[in-house]
Amino acid sequence: MKKNDTSADASALRNHAETEASQRKELSDHDIRHLSDEEIRHLVHELHVHQIELEIQNEELRNKHNKLEEAYCNLEALQRKYYELYDLAPAGYFTLGEKGEILETNFTGAALLGMERGTLTGQPITHFIHRESQDAFYFHRMKVFETKAHQICEIRMKKADGTPFHALLGSAVSQTGTSTPKIWRMAVTDISEQVRLEAELRHAHKMEAVGTLAGGIAHEFNNVLFPVIGYTQLLMQDAPEHSQIHEDLKQIFTSALRAKELVRQILNFSHTDDKSQHRSMKIQTVIEEAVSMLRASLPATVEICEDIDMNTGSVIGNAAQICQVIMNLCTNAYHALPDEKGIITIRLAQVTVDKLSDMKLNSGTYVRLTVTDTGHGMEPHIIERIFDPYFTTKEVGKGTGMGLSVVHGIVMSHDGEIEVRSDPGQGTAFYIWLPVISVKAVSEPEPACSDPLPRGSERILFVDDEEQITGMMTYALERLGYEITALNSSTDALELFRMEPDRFDLVITDMGMPRMPGDELAEQLLNIRPDIPIIICTGFSHRITEEKIKALGIRSLMMKPVCVRDVADTIRKVLDEK
Repeated sequence: MKKNDTSADASALRNHAETEASQRKELSDHDIRHLSDEEIRHLVHELHVHQIELEIQNEELRNKHNKLEEAYCNLEALQRKYYELYDLAPAGYFTLGEKGEILETNFTGAALLGMERGTLTGQPITHFIHRESQDAFYFHRMKVFETKAHQICEIRMKKADGTPFHALLGSAVSQTGTSTPKIWRMAVTDISEQVRLEAELRHAHKMEAVGTLAGGIAHEFNNVLFPVIGYTQLLMQDAPEHSQIHEDLKQIFTSALRAKELVRQILNFSHTDDKSQHRSMKIQTVIEEAVSMLRASLPATVEICEDIDMNTGSVIGNAAQICQVIMNLCTNAYHALPDEKGIITIRLAQVTVDKLSDMKLNSGTYVRLTVTDTGHGMEPHIIERIFDPYFTTKEVGKGTGMGLSVVHGIVMSHDGEIEVRSDPGQGTAFYIWLPVISVKAVSEPEPACSDPLPRGSERILFVDDEEQITGMMTYALERLGYEITALNSSTDALELFRMEPDRFDLVITDMGMPRMPGDELAEQLLNIRPDIPIIICTGFSHRITEEKIKALGIRSLMMKPVCVRDVADTIRKVLDEK
């Protein structure tokens, strides 16, 4: 109520009272002349009392008016607060009829569904529930009305244009009034980013578990391969070069090296690293490794064809991640083949992208990796979501829906681009572009196996918990002239070294041993004698890194299984540096 309005009302009331007084004339002048002084005093007193009563009533009216005005202001403030809390809330709020028609929503709810607020009134909320979540939403609504309690549900919804999103619903029947039909309220929160992050976290945990398992298997497998490779090399040295036994041993040696390479590939596949591990490399080598593993894991009814340009340029990347891309794409292609029969083709070529191209790539030279299959192909609406986390059209048990999402993430982290082309019944093709660099990939030179092994006469303490390994290494190194003391316990080795620290010229220790691992043993030995050269051997370990080796003062690291030549060369190099 405004102040000007109050003044106008008071003036009107005064005029109305004067008019009434003039009309009534209840007390004439004649009557007044016949009143005694006492009566006049009484009359004046009564008038004075009435005046005071009116003043008191007026004061009460003013107080009530002020309270009403204050309540009005508070109501306006509450309305503004309601507007801020309801209309501008971070969650979408919907008031729904018993059949699910939208009666009211806030601005956030309208934005979630991609429509104007006014156009939503009367529309069924089920129009915005994704097809795969219709049943879940139906049971959610039934539970809300049956229990009359607050219910929570995670479903997939879609905007007016069909864009899907993950939503968390919180619903309850309205408790205001008893009229029918029943009203219920629903809060909707977009949790798409949370779902994506949870999917990535689960995938990371899965890969970590796979990596740990692969590391443990690799360690044990490498310990088995170590003596096989070593003894085979020693027997090859004793056998006549062109004899049948030499050729047989050569086949054993080649197979053992292949097994060693397979273990390395498994470790690379299960331990993808960040960009700090990116190196200059040739894609051809990675394809060869991936195809080797694929042929070992896919049925013989699946033919893998290769069309590889061996003269493409090098790229900067993580070989393990690129291998994972190829493995995931080919596995996806295999699952698309009818009756597990068909052809998967891997192509590699160098292409040039110019400014006129409609691709999201800078102009320049790229290596294009293509994986195609003769499977059933995909519909356009499937292609639109093919890289979404946990989206899959496969049967239960044939995939999690993360494979292609991981592929997309890896390609993007390599500053590349990925494209998929497919038609129903015509198969699918994935195209990956990676930028070519001008620097050539560095390749390790192969050692000259025909050269004689370096020899020596130094005293070596060799420590490994596998008796077959200590036996083979003792035999091999004694043939080269070294004096070997071999132990199968790191604690026994520490006690022996503590009693006779000057007895040895070199210590070679395994990394993964019970009670005391190799890095701790090395640290203890260096505390006793800081100048003792130490070489650590490992099949696989998260504990040991190049940085830790340097920090501890260890001279060299050898990865099991290692060839006798590599052992001999490393020993000689470390001792000569001393």
